[in-house]
Amino acid sequence: MTLFLVLGAVAALLVGVWIGMPGRFRQTQEEIDERLESDGEHAKVRRRETFIGILQKKATRGSDRRRSGGRSPFRM
Repeated sequence: MTLFLVLGAVAALLVGVWIGMPGRFRQTQEEIDERLESDGEHAKVRRRETFIGILQKKATRGSDRRRSGGRSPFRM
């Protein structure tokens, strides 16, 4: 029974590593050269709001706090 649990855990780890691997790069050198020679528009990055991004976002940035001229304890 313990042997099955260990083998199952190892198999699950291997499947997880295999699924998590990056995709294969299947572009030839000629295709890369064609892309680099053409003067086309570059793709723009799409910004997406995610749940974790919302959690990590601060209410105000440090640079905003410094620019606002808030509290200065030694000003007379």
